Amino acid sequence: PAISGGYVHGDDYSFCVGDDEADHVSDVTVSDNTGTNSQWVVTSPEGLILGLPPTPEAVDFNGAGAGTCLIWHLSYEDGLEGLEGGNNVSDLVGTYNLSDNYVTVYRSQPDAGTLTGGPFAFTVDGFPDMVSGIAITGTRSGANSTMLVTSPEGEILGIPPSLAAVEGIDFDAAGPGICLIWHLRYEDGLEGLEMGLNANDLVGCYDLSNYVEVVRSPAISGGTVKGDDYSFCVGDDEADHVSDVSVSDNTGTNSQWVVTSPTGEILGLPPSPEAVDF
Repeated sequence: PAISGGYVHGDDYSFCVGDDEADHVSDVTVSDNTGTNSQWVVTSPEGLILGLPPTPEAVDFNGAGAGTCLIWHLSYEDGLEGLEGGNNVSDLVGTYNLSDNYVTVYRSQPDAGTLTGGPFAFTVDGFPDMVSGIAITGTRSGANSTMLVTSPEGEILGIPPSLAAVEGIDFDAAGPGICLIWHLRYEDGLEGLEMGLNANDLVGCYDLSNYVEVVRSPAISGGTVKGDDYSFCVGDDEADHVSDVSVSDNTGTNSQWVVTSPTGEILGLPPSPEAVDF
């Protein structure tokens, strides 16, 4: 009787591979096949035999890397030659027939590459602060690409479409704080890529690069010193101390009183003006 590989039933599959999740097809079956022997065959689009599984469901496509493969059903008679991994189905010798159709498995593995440049430290002082010199290096893959600006906790603060757009951001206008610049590569169907959502909650097939940090520090001010000028008659046995000298509107992580000569020579670093016996 005539040999038929039959007709394969099942949807095409798209997997995001390279993670820790196994990727298996399901509900792939064959009908109307005839012949003494039967075999499932996984090939490249060019016909290279990649696997001979007992069932389509037995294959974990996660470990195969990015690419496309086809699932066929093969019927054949005893004595078939060439049915081995690494051979091509076009080189089979014997009595056989492949199914009329196949199921396609698309294996995507986005790679966002590596960001170089930075980190950046700016003072929020009313003057524009732009990053520059950031580059994307290494292997990059994925149907779609964008840059992301997030908080350290992952909140999406901006979605600039390119590095050029990132370099157009005035980080001074954002006020004091810390933000992170990322590169994102992803396949169609990504969910959660919206301002105000969290990049940790993205759902789909994607990859984030490392980040470049931007630290935006508040402007530093020594403030305004309040107090009268003082005149002392020195050289006697009476201590000469100022009083009621204070400062207001000062900002910055650290603070220090400084006593100098009129030319700027530092004469003392007292804990307070009142501590100095002039």
